[in-house]
Amino acid sequence: MTRLTGVPILDYHRIVPATPSATSDDRFGVRESVLRQQLQLIRERRMAVVAPEEIVAGRAPGNSVGLTV
Repeated sequence: MTRLTGVPILDYHRIVPATPSATSDDRFGVRESVLRQQLQLIRERRMAVVAPEEIVAGRAPGNSVGLTV
């Protein structure tokens, strides 16, 4: 059974380092610079970072985001 909560979940499979040898065609990776920008935005918006288990259990506070790796 799926229950929608309205809490976004960001799922990062791989972090691609910011090096000249890093490939740009990694479909499941996020560039280090992009990850930093996303985390900064979460901080600026004062969002609570919670585990997906907390979201499923209904214990995620308002203005929260789930992160997985």
